[in-house]
Amino acid sequence: MSAIHSFLTDPAPDKLLRAVAENHVDWIGTRHLQGGGEVLTDDEGCRYMHTSARGGEGSILFPEWSDATADGRIDAMIDYFLEKQPKNLVGCWSMSPTKPADLDIRMLARGFQPGWHPHWMWLDLERLNDDHPQPDGLVIESVEVAERWDAEKLPYYSHDDVETVGAWLAERPRRFWKFVAKLDGKIVGQSGFILGPAEDAIAGVYDCGVVPELRSRGIGKAVVAATCVKARELGARIAMLNATGDGERIYRRLGFESLGKGTTWWLNVQRLNDNPLTPLRVEFAEAVLRGDLDALNALAPKLTTTLLTDPTPNALTPIDLAVHVKQNDVGEWLIDHGVSLDVPTAWRFGWKERAAQLLKEKPELANHKSGGMGITPLHVAAWENEIELARLVLTANCRSRTMKSAARRSDGRTIFGARRSLR
Repeated sequence: MSAIHSFLTDPAPDKLLRAVAENHVDWIGTRHLQGGGEVLTDDEGCRYMHTSARGGEGSILFPEWSDATADGRIDAMIDYFLEKQPKNLVGCWSMSPTKPADLDIRMLARGFQPGWHPHWMWLDLERLNDDHPQPDGLVIESVEVAERWDAEKLPYYSHDDVETVGAWLAERPRRFWKFVAKLDGKIVGQSGFILGPAEDAIAGVYDCGVVPELRSRGIGKAVVAATCVKARELGARIAMLNATGDGERIYRRLGFESLGKGTTWWLNVQRLNDNPLTPLRVEFAEAVLRGDLDALNALAPKLTTTLLTDPTPNALTPIDLAVHVKQNDVGEWLIDHGVSLDVPTAWRFGWKERAAQLLKEKPELANHKSGGMGITPLHVAAWENEIELARLVLTANCRSRTMKSAARRSDGRTIFGARRSLR
């Protein structure tokens, strides 16, 4: 029985996820190679790659390292990208659960910043539901020649990708197809897919997007459905993709089902150049992330104010890292050792009364930017749908403005009085 038939008769999530990973490696790896780069594999099967064109970008795809080797592997990857000096971010993609289980801690401690969680979905193409209404005048076309489009707001489109798309379309045997949605002659949406090996009969669907002002009108469903129909005509039996939050509802209406979520991290090599890692810095960050108070106490004599308070190469300060992994005891430890507590940090730790007290004592903190990413209290309120925090911030803002206005009136009276006395 072929791999694909076993998928359809017994669609075990682990087999499907393995197929997702391999197709993703194929997609991203092909992009790197067509950009004049290289694709390498370490001793444990992890693919990592760099694109030399346009300043370059880097990828680390689906590592499955052991506890004993993970640190060395990550350090070797960082050395590789420090040599290549990509101008764009280096992305690392992983399935969940990660291997090793604490990969998140190891990556964050070495300067990677946390990314989004890809939502993997799959579809038996025989069950594609492509019967959906669409706008009058909408036309779906297959792209046969790469050219620059007048489509600045179209997600996943860039003029810089024209050469890469052209190389894909010229491949023989051809594995890549791209479709565009045109409304009244103007490109408003796109979608594409790459065929995996013939024996797998899998199509990976990528770069699906519609211009923001025309979403929720059936355009996305139409262009993705056309993509899936073509993949089925070419012999694919399964389609797989990574869904955004907005895209998920569209894909479900087409028949896609969830396979679960993965994890991503991103490394800014330019920032790492300006803010190099040291063994002490990594050790300190790991102790923070693991909530290891004994290790922190042992390290305390070596920690400077800079190490305690400055952002690491992922733009997160040590207390930001503690918030990220919800290590409240570490937050208290950092404050006891001289780190200032701000409103966003207090709220994200769950210390709502302390946050309210800070705003009461210093209303100007309502607009204060804190941490390595310049987060304000309203950022936290919006991201986490915290109406209570928003109310506190807006109240503090009003109080701060009232105090400033009163101060200005007071200054005016003083100056006016001084002038009168001089007459």
